[in-house]
Amino acid sequence: NKKKTMSKNEKILNILLKSSIESINPRNLIRNTIKIESKNNENYLRVPKELNYIKQNEIKNNSEYDYFRLNKNVYMIAFGKASLNMSVEFESLLTSEHLVDGCTIIPQAEYEKNRVKFNRFDNQNQIELLDNKSSKIKFYFGAEKNLPDQNSFNATKKVIELIENIPKKNRNDENPLLICLISGGGSA
Repeated sequence: NKKKTMSKNEKILNILLKSSIESINPRNLIRNTIKIESKNNENYLRVPKELNYIKQNEIKNNSEYDYFRLNKNVYMIAFGKASLNMSVEFESLLTSEHLVDGCTIIPQAEYEKNRVKFNRFDNQNQIELLDNKSSKIKFYFGAEKNLPDQNSFNATKKVIELIENIPKKNRNDENPLLICLISGGGSA
């Protein structure tokens, strides 16, 4: 058997393809887009301006980023095919110190692919990550065959419940910050 060697152009294309695929990895997107920065002994969540849909900002500046003070005031919802990886990365970035509560809806197919990572609660579509039982995020699955079903309906009710229970201010008199991580399928 003769082993085919790649030409210089094929090697370049291969490198470009691999780096393109790596750049859209959900965990990398969160890690490379959202940052925690310290200013004057306070932690801030740094978000690109184009991702801030409410146009509120804790620090007035002319940079390409908006900053939100972190003080045990962050809530997170996530849904869509990449929601599992995005929410896990977001929680690890933020640490559970500032994340108060979270709710992630995972498509049935993604749950089936990652079943070994979860403990399933009896007769519910709620699941927990086996390697992070201290997670503040509640995980649910639904939408078998990418169609709405009772599980996805129940999970959506949990998201609505989380949003409705966000206080106007927290114990530290901080405004709450709701982070929405939406990926393919979830935007429909």
